[in-house]
Amino acid sequence: MSLTRWNSPRQADPTRIAHPAETPRQIVRIREMSPSSAKVAFRDRLLAESVRALEHDGSRPIEAPDADAIAIAGGGDFETRLVARARAIATADRLEPAMRNTGQVFLAIVAVGVVLAAVAGFSAARASLGALNNEVNVFWALGGLLAVQTILLLSWFVVMIKTPTALPSLSLGGAAVSLARWMAGRWRHSAENAAVVEATGAVFARGAIGRWTLSSISHALWLVFNASCVLFVVLILSTGLYHFVWETTILSADSFTSLTRATAWLPSQLGFPTPSVEQIAASDGSNSPDLSEATRHAWSGLLIGSVVTYGLAPRFVLLILCVWRQSRA
Repeated sequence: MSLTRWNSPRQADPTRIAHPAETPRQIVRIREMSPSSAKVAFRDRLLAESVRALEHDGSRPIEAPDADAIAIAGGGDFETRLVARARAIATADRLEPAMRNTGQVFLAIVAVGVVLAAVAGFSAARASLGALNNEVNVFWALGGLLAVQTILLLSWFVVMIKTPTALPSLSLGGAAVSLARWMAGRWRHSAENAAVVEATGAVFARGAIGRWTLSSISHALWLVFNASCVLFVVLILSTGLYHFVWETTILSADSFTSLTRATAWLPSQLGFPTPSVEQIAASDGSNSPDLSEATRHAWSGLLIGSVVTYGLAPRFVLLILCVWRQSRA
């Protein structure tokens, strides 16, 4: 039966609960779908999309008049009736194992991503403080830790505002979903598994729930990266003696002082120690830099505070926002 026919009038008994041929498990699903449901869960959307993909793969809709009648009698908007039909149809029992398999692969991919993000954070911290003579150019260190992720964060804002449908192909979350779909499709070959893999991509590719879920994954991975950066920068600075300098060929000392003070303003408001104007001037690499303990502590505070303020904190806030929006999608 074509799904577009659901919008046309059809005689159905509104008091009917189930057909004798329906299994108890199907009856439970039907009763859980109340006409007043205001929000459709992600799993229900995935089930409905999987049924659609399975029907499309078979080149014709699955004939299930009892499920059609239940969906129409249940009322609600088109999406609610679509989900009610997917729950009532016998094929749902065969789709559930495939949905679990794809979900497990997806969680495994995200877990691997978390580990890789932590390793990348350690590597970035080590590289930023890896000078042979323990002399760290502070702006090179800040650039190495913050430049790429800041550009990607600004790109995320642009994509979410201008072309949100492009997010699946331009985010870490989208990459994780694509890899999970590829792996799930290779591990188990069946019509149901292929339908769920296709449905997963469709659900994530369109609609608010996909955008906010993918964004949550991306921000979570960057949060792990920044937390790892902060942890290992603190560890490295706690177990080694480093001094910080700045150098320039074409810019003036006043330019670097102004840039440093502007960068340090927000971390200083959060309580991180930052270098004073005198300490900045004394760290000019073209002269004998100030190696005092107070100056080292001030520059260390700026480095750690900048990663927390401009890297970790925005990702944490955006992660909370995206999870909240996803729960309401």
